[in-house]
Amino acid sequence: NQPVPEDLAPNTFIIQVEVHDRDSGENADIDWSVSNPNFYIKHHESDRGTSRAKIFNVGKLDFEIPQHMYRFDVIACDRGQPSLCSSAKVSVHISNVNDEKPKFDQKVILATLDENVPPGAYVTTVQATDGDGDRIFFKLKDESGPFEINRESGIVKVKSDRRIDPREDYYNLTVYAEDDGSCCCPPSSNYNWPVNRVHLKSYQYTASSNCKVKINREEATLVIKIRDINDHAPKFHNCDSYSQQARVEEERPIGTSVIQVQASDEDK
Repeated sequence: NQPVPEDLAPNTFIIQVEVHDRDSGENADIDWSVSNPNFYIKHHESDRGTSRAKIFNVGKLDFEIPQHMYRFDVIACDRGQPSLCSSAKVSVHISNVNDEKPKFDQKVILATLDENVPPGAYVTTVQATDGDGDRIFFKLKDESGPFEINRESGIVKVKSDRRIDPREDYYNLTVYAEDDGSCCCPPSSNYNWPVNRVHLKSYQYTASSNCKVKINREEATLVIKIRDINDHAPKFHNCDSYSQQARVEEERPIGTSVIQVQASDEDK
């Protein structure tokens, strides 16, 4: 039999079995059963001593079982006295379906960066896994900022031609992890991120073998805190005018205001 996909809808017909009984009447009426709780069997028809039944799945199946195959017994018992039974082995092969989304190690990823780091500086590495064993590719939702992510390794860096804004307290970035469906169908060599994919949860694309694979995507938040560096000295305002503004009469009491000065510091 052809493999059935692991995401097969419940109560889907899988295979038909039949048994022949040379008796007649109740001695040839058959009660069916199966030994695996993931499946059930229903009588279909009887014709000239041959009884047929159909096997259905109860719920979702699992590709990750040993040898990717369900093996169980089908039992047919007649209603005679005494009842006589026969059994047969049934094997249901399962095909993999890309039904697992990538999972980030952390949904909120924290990183700290000095405000004066040079272009190309390392920020952090984003990591994710996929239950289907697919390859995972990474992407930033907003690529116009000063950061970039390596599509395959998940390494985040400052762009080689940019500097971060020291006035910012932090950057809040959305990171996407997307599988390639390689568990079930090899992707084409010229696979690219689709246009406007930011607005898609999943989509279909044609792989090199002309089969269509569902692509799954997950997102996480990368928060990059900008650490202030004390690299500015305080600066006085209108320092040249202080000598002209500072006046006090003699014999004024201690604590008399002479002049107010102001200074600012560009650091945080």
